[in-house]
Amino acid sequence: MFVITLFSSCYFGGDNRLGRFSLYTFPVSKHTLESTIDSLFKQYPEYKEVPKKWKMDTNSKGLLESWTFYFKTEPEEMYGVTLIGDSAMLADKYSISIAIRTVYDGNHWKAVDAFDSKERNRIDDRFKTDIVSKLEKITRSKAKAQD
Repeated sequence: MFVITLFSSCYFGGDNRLGRFSLYTFPVSKHTLESTIDSLFKQYPEYKEVPKKWKMDTNSKGLLESWTFYFKTEPEEMYGVTLIGDSAMLADKYSISIAIRTVYDGNHWKAVDAFDSKERNRIDDRFKTDIVSKLEKITRSKAKAQD
């Protein structure tokens, strides 16, 4: 399944038209991070188990290098996460960056500018604690955070 409908009209290069939450740069290759995300979904399948009421094309890496992470606990929500960078950055053998691009609240996908600073911080903290920390553990590396 692809998240094409969510991201198809957006450019994921340097101009950041869609916006993003905090950026996390891992000192690993793109291939390694993609494999790590696949491993995370195997170890923590709850992040893929989207309820039927929210069923849509989600939870798979597609042509646009995007994934969704579902959070069942309150507030129930999903994060649309992508690799960040232009073609040269995405081809870097030594580092790769990811960030939340959109958040689904059960009704709508919302970009970063739809949230006040308190909500942005909550979302960033949840992503860092629940996802980034697990990716760091699997890759045995430390991601560099950038607002």
